[in-house]
Amino acid sequence: MFNFNLRLVLIVLAIGLIFVACGGNKQQENTEATPEVVEEVAESQEGDWPDNEYTKQVPKPDITIYSADDGPNGFNVDFPGSTTIEEIKVYADKVKDAGFNQNIYVEDEDGRFNFNGFNAAGWRVIVSKAPGVGSFMII
Repeated sequence: MFNFNLRLVLIVLAIGLIFVACGGNKQQENTEATPEVVEEVAESQEGDWPDNEYTKQVPKPDITIYSADDGPNGFNVDFPGSTTIEEIKVYADKVKDAGFNQNIYVEDEDGRFNFNGFNAAGWRVIVSKAPGVGSFMII
């Protein structure tokens, strides 16, 4: 009987240790970005407009910049999901006025907007907005 109780106690302790080591019933922290967090991050980066070969060709957007990344294959800007199609269209017009007025393709339907255009030097710009996402790319 003593041997059985000892085994039972050891098994219960082992299960308890495994439970604690694996996190138990701990609720996982929500790591999804809420609109408030996204806006806070965007506001902290507002005004960040790098000076590089890409950005010299286009006007700085009057739209809050969520992130900007330049690499060897182009320059990409993400706008917060709260950016409106109207704001994106205004920026697309500014880009067009800055010389990206060749081989233009515009799509504007079903809550989506895409502007593609080239300049005389052959650079391509894409300004787009879909539900929850806004972006700008120059390649």
